[in-house]
Amino acid sequence: LAQVGSLDFESPDLETFRCLALAREAGVAGGTAPCVLNAADEVAVSAFLESSVAFSAIAELVERALDELPPEPVTHFDQLFELDRRARELTRGLVERQGALR
Repeated sequence: LAQVGSLDFESPDLETFRCLALAREAGVAGGTAPCVLNAADEVAVSAFLESSVAFSAIAELVERALDELPPEPVTHFDQLFELDRRARELTRGLVERQGALR
């Protein structure tokens, strides 16, 4: 890194990289939103890697999960475990429906 000299950073293109915008929004919303985002993203990326959905569907699936499971204040860990389960189940269902539409 020292040999490179200086590094220049630019603002990310949040339109092109929609998942970055969704992650930022989940972070700002706080509460349970980051948990939902993470669970939905893991399922969506796995579905993409298995060729079940297109790469462009990842952000759509994550956004749908965030819309369907709005943020709530976190009161205990069990709440997060349950919400993680629900977000994964929801996203798997969305993946299955998308596959049926192909």
